[in-house]
Amino acid sequence: MAGQIFKNLYLCKSSIIFITVLAIICSGVCIATTTLGSATPNFDMSECTFLFAICYYFVYFTSGISLTTLFTCDERGTWVSFSYSTPGSAKCQVLSKYYTMLLINVWITFICFISDSIVGVICPEGSVLTVIFDIFVITLIYNAITMPFYIRCGGDKGIATAGIALGGVVFAVIVYILFGDISFFYVDDPVAAILEFLSSQWMLFITSVLPYIAVALYYLSYRISLKLYRKGAEDYGQ
Repeated sequence: MAGQIFKNLYLCKSSIIFITVLAIICSGVCIATTTLGSATPNFDMSECTFLFAICYYFVYFTSGISLTTLFTCDERGTWVSFSYSTPGSAKCQVLSKYYTMLLINVWITFICFISDSIVGVICPEGSVLTVIFDIFVITLIYNAITMPFYIRCGGDKGIATAGIALGGVVFAVIVYILFGDISFFYVDDPVAAILEFLSSQWMLFITSVLPYIAVALYYLSYRISLKLYRKGAEDYGQ
C-alpha cells in the first residue's frame, strides 16, 4: 500500500507542486490583506473573512480539477494486469487512490492552517479556521461523489461526467433564482446576512454532523469504486 501511495504522489508531483504554489500565493494574499488592513484606522477586518474563505476554497477547487493525473496515469492494460497480480489486487489499487487524495487535501489544509495562524496573530478577527475545516469536509464529500466517475470512466471522461452532474446542480440553482423565493438577497448588507446565516444554530448543527457524513460517504464511495474498477479496467485495456 505504501508503495502504491508513493507511486501516486510521484506521478502527480507536477500537480502537487502547482497546487502548493497556488496555496502559498492565496495565503500570501490573505496575509498581505490582513497586514494592510490592521495598519489602517477604523478598518473592519471581519469584512475580509469572506474574501479569505473564497481564496482558500479556490485552492481546494483547483486541486480537484488538476489531479486527474492521479487516475489517467494508471489507465493502461499492462498496469491493470500487474495490479491484479499483486497480493492487494484491485483493492490496494483503488484504496491507494483514496488515501492519496486524502493526503493531498490534508497537505492543502496544513498550508491554509499555517496561513490562518499568521493571520490570527496579526489580527484575531481575520481568522477563518472553522471555515477552512468546513471547506476541507465539503471537499471530501465532493471527492467521494466524483471519484467513482474517475474509476469507472477514466480521468478525462470522469471529469466530464462529473462536470455534467455538477452542471445539473448549477442549473437547478439558476432555476430557483429565477422562479424561487430570493427575498433574502434584498438586504442592506448581503455579506453580513450570509455571515449571520452561517453562524446560526441550524448551520452550527449541520457543521457538527458534516464530518461524520463526509467520512461515511468517503468509505461508501470507496466500496462503490471497488466494484466499478473491474468494469473500468476492461475499458483501459481496449
